Amino acid sequence: MNSYFCRRISLANHFVWYEGDATAADDAAAELMRQQSYGLYCHPIFSSEGGWPQSVAKVIAENSKREGYPFSRLPEFTQEEIELVRGTYDYLGLNHYTSRTVIQHASADTLPANIAFTGSTEFNVSFSGREEWGAGSSFWFRINPPGLRSVMRWIKQEYGNVDILITENGYSDKPNTINDDARVDYYRGYLEQVLLSIKEDGVNVTGYTAWTLMDNFEWIEGYTSTFGLYQVDFSQADRPRTPRKSARYYASIVKANSLDVPVPKDEL
Repeated sequence: MNSYFCRRISLANHFVWYEGDATAADDAAAELMRQQSYGLYCHPIFSSEGGWPQSVAKVIAENSKREGYPFSRLPEFTQEEIELVRGTYDYLGLNHYTSRTVIQHASADTLPANIAFTGSTEFNVSFSGREEWGAGSSFWFRINPPGLRSVMRWIKQEYGNVDILITENGYSDKPNTINDDARVDYYRGYLEQVLLSIKEDGVNVTGYTAWTLMDNFEWIEGYTSTFGLYQVDFSQADRPRTPRKSARYYASIVKANSLDVPVPKDEL
């Protein structure tokens, strides 16, 4: 393994791209969700001032007061803690799969019932998606390649030209799909956005890792959703692996160091 990566350490965060659905209030809510979803974890480490994103801390403090708490549910950093945590990174690990539109609601009373997956009661927002966005097999999966570029542009604006290592990016498909053209299209679309980020936005992307080499157990979806470049037959004791079309496509990209490669033919 390249010693450049062996000597470097950081954390990886899950960056869903949030964008306003339609109105200026939605746009403001989307930025608040970005600050809550990843700024809350990145700001103490990667920002110049350290501590929590103040926009998030303010809302939580107001909600805590309204709920009768004598202090915020989000305790403030001490100055000693700020100085201890700030700058403790070698790069930023970025996991990205999908995007959401954000809708601002006047109160929690108008939020959808199943808010655990479709919004936030803390900020009175619900999530949706664009009609033109495709979908993977997972219930949460929406396909929006420009979302990855938008995330990296946001990171650069917030934290400067930090090294970004894309630690996870991949497509959710149904099992037993060898000729996985949808995954091939996903990787082509998202890698194009990585290239645009580097060439046009000047983002310092130092590496990219596809998720994942082989099918695995996917959280609450178990083995019903697959992300692997290699299909794994979990019904057999030796778990045989079969390369999918996407594995051959991704290998050709790596070998050529270029996106200008042909899509492999289907396996019979």
